Amino acid sequence: MKIGYFCVIFGGILEIFWVSGLKYANTTWEFCLTIVAILVSFSLMIVASMRLEVGIAYALYVGIGSAGITLGDMLYFNAPYNALQIVVIVVLILSVVGLKLVSKEVDLCTKEGK
Repeated sequence: MKIGYFCVIFGGILEIFWVSGLKYANTTWEFCLTIVAILVSFSLMIVASMRLEVGIAYALYVGIGSAGITLGDMLYFNAPYNALQIVVIVVLILSVVGLKLVSKEVDLCTKEGK
């Protein structure tokens, strides 16, 4: 897997945790972990943006974060949900995957198309 995709996927996963941390953190330690997660997540997104098309990187980052946060709230924090929300999350994930599939891969470091 390219380093750009690793960075954006891991950054998106960290986004799930830091956004939840902003809402649910109660101690100084939890807030410190949230701040570290924010810094690492944004740093990974910057690295990913230098290696992938910005639109693809941002769509993956936000898609992973949005779907993960919503599902996490439903599963771990007992947030109310309905079938339409699940359908929209599935559409979001399929849209991000579709965007990746129809995009031409370009190594932005060398500007060579593949």
